[in-house]
Amino acid sequence: MIWDSLRALCILQLGMALALVSRDEAWQRTISAWASRNPQLVRRSHLGTLGYASACFLWHALGTCVGTSAATEAQRDTTLALVTAGLAQLLRCCLAIIDDLQRFRNTHAASKVAESEARTVLATVRDEGAEAAAEAERWKMAAKNLELQVAAIRKQAESQAQEYMRLISENKSLQNQLSDFDIVFGDSRKKQT
Repeated sequence: MIWDSLRALCILQLGMALALVSRDEAWQRTISAWASRNPQLVRRSHLGTLGYASACFLWHALGTCVGTSAATEAQRDTTLALVTAGLAQLLRCCLAIIDDLQRFRNTHAASKVAESEARTVLATVRDEGAEAAAEAERWKMAAKNLELQVAAIRKQAESQAQEYMRLISENKSLQNQLSDFDIVFGDSRKKQT
């Protein structure tokens, strides 16, 4: 009877360890999630398995010493008890490693999401920078056009000022001529009237 229970525990633990070590992430996540939800149960089953294997080992060791158990049966049961205890430790280590691996995967996935968001923001900033550069170029061209218009208006204003000054001087010259004409012919006109 002890042989059957130890063998069942051994097979169960070996199956769990193989499922954890396999490359199937679904199994690993399922077992890890269950172990995370039930940490007290996992600890109690681990301690219970170790206690049961130790009790079986001591029972058969004492039975062999006293002579109540057959030597081959006692050796088989004690070996299986030691294997069961070793598998319990292996299973505990596998659960810890899978838990760390799951945390690493979550961190890695979160960093991928953050990297993707950062790339999106960077692309947006680059697009906005390109738009701002294009708008700055448009403003520069508009400023250059306005400067050309201002230069043309200044040139036109200068030429109009020169023409105005020429007309003023011509007007003054004509007024001087008129006043000279009045002086020369002024007396003769007064005589005729």
